[in-house]
Amino acid sequence: GQLDYFLLRPIESYLKPIAETWKSLLFLLPNDDLYNATFPIIRTPSKNYTVMDYEELFRDTNHENMIPAYHRVKNLTKAMAAPGVEVHCMFSYYGSHGNTDYYYEFLSNTSFPNGAMKIVYEDGDGTINLESARACLQWKFQQAQPVHEKAFYLVEHSALLYDKNLFKYMQELLFKQA
Repeated sequence: GQLDYFLLRPIESYLKPIAETWKSLLFLLPNDDLYNATFPIIRTPSKNYTVMDYEELFRDTNHENMIPAYHRVKNLTKAMAAPGVEVHCMFSYYGSHGNTDYYYEFLSNTSFPNGAMKIVYEDGDGTINLESARACLQWKFQQAQPVHEKAFYLVEHSALLYDKNLFKYMQELLFKQA
């Protein structure tokens, strides 16, 4: 899932300091362009955290060192303007099996942030949820050029890079008759 890579899942004590240095994981955080700003992505009995609360979440979980890096990358994952060219929006999707983290619920305050939690899943590719993967489809309504959707079903996130159907589709696009 997105947040639990570096923040929520229990990590052996010798790995935690290493994981905290992986600033690139900040790119996987849901952003407020796609997520409802009031929807809690982390829930505890005493407090909920939304996509608007990352700084507070980092402070509350003793990850203050992530705040400067978060400020450097947060706008890089914002919605992009429509590019004004034909777009082929391709993404992997593992079907409607609810295999991608959606939000996390800690049933007691003492379990937050490194203890037992309930993970609620939704559709996606195991890393990115379907809503985020399909974000480029919003360009259909923002430009005159066509925007095509191509989902590669039953393919997990990083496996798409090696999927023979992706290569076949790209060959068809690149070598089609004009």
